[in-house]
Amino acid sequence: MRKNKAFTLIELLVVIAIIAILAAILFPVFAQAKDAAKKTVCLSQAKQTGLSAMMYASDNDSMYVPASYGSYDPTWYAPWFGQGVGLLYWNQIIQPYIKNWNMLVCPTKDYTNFGYAAYINGQWADGGNPTSNPPGELRVSWAWNDIEVWPYANQVDPTFNANGKTGYTHGTDPYAYWDGDPVSESEVEQPANAIWIVEGDWTDLSGSDRNVDYGWQRYTNGHPNQSVSGLNVPGFYVRARHSNGFNSVYGDGHAKLHKWNSTRPCDWSIQACQ
Repeated sequence: MRKNKAFTLIELLVVIAIIAILAAILFPVFAQAKDAAKKTVCLSQAKQTGLSAMMYASDNDSMYVPASYGSYDPTWYAPWFGQGVGLLYWNQIIQPYIKNWNMLVCPTKDYTNFGYAAYINGQWADGGNPTSNPPGELRVSWAWNDIEVWPYANQVDPTFNANGKTGYTHGTDPYAYWDGDPVSESEVEQPANAIWIVEGDWTDLSGSDRNVDYGWQRYTNGHPNQSVSGLNVPGFYVRARHSNGFNSVYGDGHAKLHKWNSTRPCDWSIQACQ
């Protein structure tokens, strides 16, 4: 009579150990491949956003889409303001050229629900955001370059002259966020060298180079900043979501991936550096 062979306990333990070793080797590889795919998709979305911005400018007398503008209007509502008032952001203004709300949200799902954005005639501020409270708040995954002051510029480039230098804003208008006050294409001296928008968890850079990658690195001593979405990576206004890197869109519509702490003041100025 033939006996059925069975695995011994030692053989089973060896097999389990081999599987555990293979899993430990392969799981990080899978995670890296997933992160790389998200980075590629995000960069592609950034390129599409840049093209849409160029289409907007072509249709609007060579003016860039405004960062935002506000209105007191009984048909407007913003959760953080209330009824009759709100702000319309570039993300909303440019939507007819993109026709996809998710195009403006990084595939990492790292974003801020922004309650200042207006619901108009009951329409959601973000038609692709059913999970916010209330539903339809604008998902902010990109920050507008509105730099006006440069407290950290000379720490990374001692030759940088901040006099007259700004991002995509008229630094003399303290109410530009409400008035619209867009920048024209002719005001951007080297659009292929000037970052327009950048991956971030706020609508803009709050007017200071403290909030870009090189400034934040020095201001916070390089500490990470956990977002409302829970992604624990460096930065807040600028977010290093992709293996310590972030995407940006330039004034000519092209997109680029940067490593954290790699940009310099001239990358953020619409006035050419001499």
